[in-house]
Amino acid sequence: MDERTFETILARYPELIESGLKIKGRQVSLYGRRMDLLFEDAFQRKLIIELKVGPIKDQHIGQVLSYEGMLLSADDPTIRVMLVGNRVPPNIRRALDHHGIAWMEISVASLLKYLRKRSDEEMLSRFPPEELDSIEQRERQTASERPKATGAHDPEKSRELSPTLLPRGTIVGETPRREFRRKFWLDLLIYLKSKGRVWAEAKGTTKDPGVLPFSVGKADAYVTVCYARGSRIRVEIIAPRDKDRELIRRLKAHKLEIEEQFPGENVEWEATEGLSVSRVAVCHSYEQGQLSDHSPERAALFEWIDSNLERFIVLAKKYI
Repeated sequence: MDERTFETILARYPELIESGLKIKGRQVSLYGRRMDLLFEDAFQRKLIIELKVGPIKDQHIGQVLSYEGMLLSADDPTIRVMLVGNRVPPNIRRALDHHGIAWMEISVASLLKYLRKRSDEEMLSRFPPEELDSIEQRERQTASERPKATGAHDPEKSRELSPTLLPRGTIVGETPRREFRRKFWLDLLIYLKSKGRVWAEAKGTTKDPGVLPFSVGKADAYVTVCYARGSRIRVEIIAPRDKDRELIRRLKAHKLEIEEQFPGENVEWEATEGLSVSRVAVCHSYEQGQLSDHSPERAALFEWIDSNLERFIVLAKKYI
C-alpha cells in the first residue's frame, strides 16, 4: 500500500480515526507547510493528520513537534495534530506519550478488513495482489496460532496495566458508553485550555476512552484523569512500570506535604500487588445522568478535575 492509497482511505472513511470528523482537504498548505489531511472535528476544531505508511520512526516525532511548535504560535490555539501510521513500535509510543503527541496505529490488515466490510472494491483494487495474499496468509497463520481463551477478559484490568494504549491495529466501534466518555474528555480538554493550563494545550484524546494522561517529563510516570470502578473519576500520579516501587517510595518520603495539598480528600496510596503499577490518587463519585452538557454537576466535576490535575502535576515535577 502506498501513502496515497492510505490517505484516500482515511479521507473517505474518517471514522477510522475518530467519529464526527469532516474532511476539509488533502495535501493542503497551512501556515506555510503542506499537510497530508485536514479534518474538522465534532467541536469545529482543525485536526491535522500526518500519515506514514509502515512504522512510525524517530524522525517523525521531530517532524510533528516542529508542526506543533509552528501551530501553537498561529492564530488558532485549538488546532490538533495527530500522527497516524501502520505500526507504532513500543519505544515510539512511549516517546509520543511523553511529548503529549496524539497518535494512532492502523494496520494494513485492519484497513483491508474494514474495506471488505464496506464492500469497497474500488479501494481494495488498489492493493497489489501479492500484498493481499501475504496479509491473508499472515492472518490465517495468526488465527491458527492464537490460543483459546481460558478465562473471562477483564478490560478494566487491562487498562490498569497500560493506561494510555489499546492493543495495536484495532478499530473500535463507538458504543454509547465510549461515545459519552470520548466527548467528556474532549469537553474537559476545552475547559482546561480555557483555564490557561499550559500542560493541556497540545493535548489530544487517546484511543482509550477510559483515561486521559498528561506528561510530567518522565518516561514512565504520568498524571492522569480516568474512570475508576464504582462510578468514580480518579485523578492520579501513576507509574505503570514501577517494578522496584521507586516512584511510590519517593512520593511517600513527602507524604505529609502531599496530603496537605488535598484538604478534605482521601488520598489513596497504592502499589498494586502482583503488578508493577504504583499510584497516588484522589477520587470523586459521579452519576452519568447528571453530567449532561452545561449541567452544574459537570461544571463542578470539571473544576474538581482541573484543580487536582494541577496539584498532581506540580507535585510530580517536584518530587519525581
